[in-house]
Amino acid sequence: MNRSRFESLLPADKLDDLRVIIVGCGNLGSHLAVALCKMGIQEFGLVDPDEVEIANLSTQVYLKCQIGTPKVTALASILKEINPAVWVVEDTKPVEDTEQGLWNCYEDEEDEEDDESVPKAIVIATTDNIESRQNAFFGGFTSIRDSSKLFVDARMSLEFLESHFIYRIPTGVDEYMKEYGKWLAAIKTTQSEPCGASSIAYTGMLAAGLICPQIRRWIIGEAIPKSIRFDCGDGHLLRIERKDNAVPATT
Repeated sequence: MNRSRFESLLPADKLDDLRVIIVGCGNLGSHLAVALCKMGIQEFGLVDPDEVEIANLSTQVYLKCQIGTPKVTALASILKEINPAVWVVEDTKPVEDTEQGLWNCYEDEEDEEDDESVPKAIVIATTDNIESRQNAFFGGFTSIRDSSKLFVDARMSLEFLESHFIYRIPTGVDEYMKEYGKWLAAIKTTQSEPCGASSIAYTGMLAAGLICPQIRRWIIGEAIPKSIRFDCGDGHLLRIERKDNAVPATT
């Protein structure tokens, strides 16, 4: 894949040993996967138990010929059309049933004792229920042994996006885990419908366009915000929280 137009923004060597696991391959998850693939990321884990339905064609990246196909398989096919070098692990089980298989799928037994060979990991949760987000973070993300990792919780409702970014940090990790748990609990008590239940195609596209620059900045070692909230409808940045909560991917 020709990356010449943006090599200066995201050097290819920064993508070495970088894996992205996307939990939830709907509107936001599918658009994020396509954008990250076009940025040059080549290794993905995709988690979603659903199949492509006709209703998905208006808001997600899928095609009519993919109706009835597992979303992870359909999305993997699209990513490989963009870049044949892409490698994808597909998981059609709900995230709470993946146990450790998906999270450990990148580990090579021969390299198990070589910390330098362990890849950087980004886990992105875009599912439509709180329980699966909790499982993605507490059951999956926290078990990954990568020395550099980033967790992105992205939530959409109509034209609103809210995203939280959580790094693996050397001290105070319990504080941020508790804080994230409180945020999920607040969402659970106030949400009137599942994430993405009401959506339109451009919301997912815009949301991916807002999240991917933060992922790029983390990859190259720049600081990123702790959370953002954006109104895609009128273009207003409703909130950006810049409190440091992490060490960048490269130091």
